[in-house]
Amino acid sequence: MDSSPAINSPIPLVLIEDNTGFKDALIGHLGSAGNVRLLGVAHSGDEALALPVALDPDIIVLDLHLPDQFGLQLIQPLLRHWPRARG
Repeated sequence: MDSSPAINSPIPLVLIEDNTGFKDALIGHLGSAGNVRLLGVAHSGDEALALPVALDPDIIVLDLHLPDQFGLQLIQPLLRHWPRARG
């Protein structure tokens, strides 16, 4: 059985961004697109890794300049946390 999402189903996404203004603007834009389902938002790398594994996003939008670590260092731990996700 194919586990890929239906063509018209919303894309599950997690957003990791510490800038409130940019985060809010991006959430507004994604919400108006209608084809994205925001599963969770984190403001730091630690918060991102504390999000439930069960969220299982397809896409991770990752800020590279987070307050607790450089975003590139977070990619591998995030992909271990959510192996199906792509950034």
